[in-house]
Amino acid sequence: MEIARPRPDSSLLKEAASLIKASKKPVIVSGGGVIYSEATGILRQLVERTRIPVTETFAGKGALPYNHPSNLGAVGATGTQAQMKLPE
Repeated sequence: MEIARPRPDSSLLKEAASLIKASKKPVIVSGGGVIYSEATGILRQLVERTRIPVTETFAGKGALPYNHPSNLGAVGATGTQAQMKLPE
């Protein structure tokens, strides 16, 4: 079975980028959709370019390697204490 992976609406993508740029402390909450849509590589590229920290939901575990410096760990009922160490 093939899963549809539609492209995002370009105007909504531009709006999201503007909101992220204006944010003082952005954070990405990666859920199962990152894994289901096979977007883990794209997430990693985004994080390494922007240095935006990432948290994971239970379904999103593994979206970014657990030992990646931008991975803050889990949120929600399975949450962990955040310890972010960005490379210089």
